[in-house]
Amino acid sequence: SEQLPPVLMREYRGPSDLMAVFTRPAPRSELKPEDFAFVADDVKVLTGLLRHAANSVADWFVSWASGRRVLDSQSGHRVYTRAAAQIALEIESTGFEFEARILIECAHAGIRWVAVPIEARYAPGLRRSHFAPVRDAWRIAREVGGEILGGGLLLGNLRRIARDPVVIAAPGP
Repeated sequence: SEQLPPVLMREYRGPSDLMAVFTRPAPRSELKPEDFAFVADDVKVLTGLLRHAANSVADWFVSWASGRRVLDSQSGHRVYTRAAAQIALEIESTGFEFEARILIECAHAGIRWVAVPIEARYAPGLRRSHFAPVRDAWRIAREVGGEILGGGLLLGNLRRIARDPVVIAAPGP
């Protein structure tokens, strides 16, 4: 606690005394990022919550655009039928918006899908995601929004996704 500047905290006794610290070490401070390790857990939780909220919003809009309920529209873990693979080869999108576009195009072609729950594991030391939040979110929104607006708001799709449940695969044997 003697390393922490008094402006940050007055009666700091340990990591459990704090909920969050919204600061970085000053340029001339002797503090290092690892001195703030107890805050990293809070940042990870907040980042996870924000990512989950953003994915839920994306799922809803991709569902609207495709007319089929979608869970985890940005998951790259998929198994494609031959017909879906052929559609994928014709899609010009090359970034994260591809994940939304393939679902929309498969729905247009009458290809149905099923959600298969998997456990997400993020091992330490893996490379960071290539996802650039502003750029890639904009590209996905442009792709999906263009589909919705270009289709005259697709009100029938809204009714369909409100009526039809998500199909979730039963756990294996």
